[in-house]
Amino acid sequence: MIKTGRPITINDTSQDKRYDASIDIAENYKTKSLLYAPMFDANQKLIGTHPFEVSLTTSPFILGVVQAFNKNESERFTKDDESLLLMLGEIAGIMISNSLFYDKEKHLHGVLKEIIDVSLSSLCDLVPISFLL
Repeated sequence: MIKTGRPITINDTSQDKRYDASIDIAENYKTKSLLYAPMFDANQKLIGTHPFEVSLTTSPFILGVVQAFNKNESERFTKDDESLLLMLGEIAGIMISNSLFYDKEKHLHGVLKEIIDVSLSSLCDLVPISFLL
């Protein structure tokens, strides 16, 4: 999924060689089905008309992965499930991207404030106070 940016569906983990059951064994749990979808950076420009025909205008920057597992006993994950998980991944990616952007802007605001404070302090040292009034 990291290479393609497309969801992965495993409807029977016992029949899929990509699945590693070691976590199930360690946790005494049985994973029967899995669905993974990427969380893209909100700044990525996606092109395509259908979520399963998505291509990226630049290399994908995947922030993380959202996962669903063990759909109802008799049901398999469907294309609708993939679409829903892709939308949830998109929302989560936007939230993470916005949070990272906010943190960066907050840091830059602090740096600029420090530069202004130092500049004003230096200016006051160089220019007589009567000149500023």
